[in-house]
Amino acid sequence: MVNAGISVSNVVSFMENEACGPQNLGFIRKDAYDHMSRLKKHTKVENGDATALIQYFINKANKENYFYWNVQLDDDDRVMNFFFRDYRCEVDYEYFGDVLSIDTTYRTNKYNLICTPFVGINYHMQNVLFGLAFMSDETQSSFEWLFATFLDSMNGRQPQTIFSDQCQAIMNAIETIFPLSHHHLCQWHINQNAPSHFGSLNGDSAFKGLWFSAGLLATSRSEVTNMVLKKAGNKMSSLYDFVLNYEKIQNNWREREKTEDTRCRHGNPAQILKNHPLLINASNVYTISIYHLFEIEMVNSLN
Repeated sequence: MVNAGISVSNVVSFMENEACGPQNLGFIRKDAYDHMSRLKKHTKVENGDATALIQYFINKANKENYFYWNVQLDDDDRVMNFFFRDYRCEVDYEYFGDVLSIDTTYRTNKYNLICTPFVGINYHMQNVLFGLAFMSDETQSSFEWLFATFLDSMNGRQPQTIFSDQCQAIMNAIETIFPLSHHHLCQWHINQNAPSHFGSLNGDSAFKGLWFSAGLLATSRSEVTNMVLKKAGNKMSSLYDFVLNYEKIQNNWREREKTEDTRCRHGNPAQILKNHPLLINASNVYTISIYHLFEIEMVNSLN
């Protein structure tokens, strides 16, 4: 509730009311304030690490055209939130930015900051990164700063669809900053809650096959992103080291995309139905990965 912008005092008042009195709550107001202070205690970025990171961003911006970065400072001039993306991220967003996934479930640095990748999906059904952020908290104001920064970095172009966690602060910020986008909860949260409403359909495999998210936010796809980010750092990693490792991983993803591009330019997919004019045309229009999805749907339509 605090992350959604509600004061600690009002949160405790609400909980006291729900518990039918403060005597039934199990803690006092001071405990609540102390707990929130402990959560924020380890999110201050060391000055040396912040200086190294900012200097790295300045050098990148001087060497690379269209490299974008931004940092939000707190009242003590310490780094609170930051976001960056290179030129290729902007190009990828131009092609694949109709759908955007925002994942805030991963923390992998010694400050316990929230690692927030902006993820899309390319025409090979591979994950593609549009940028990366670190956040010190999950308040609505922080998300509004982050989303406004991302939007500025992408020349104001809003995605058609946004998938995110089930977080009220995120939902409020998306409604404010991305008013033209359709917001959907990620598949994992829906899968946690929906089966209780399905009744007998829970045992219907055909019905479950219709449970569709464009392949973007299946649990396994989010897990792949997090597994990759784990390779970039751990609980002892500085932000500077994490960013360097993240860029190596991003380059590896881009190399895999180039490999698939080459495979599509120099080869045609095997076809289930030989000499079918629609499949022949589809094999010329689509990448190999997308062609196979199309072929399965077409063959199923003939049953």
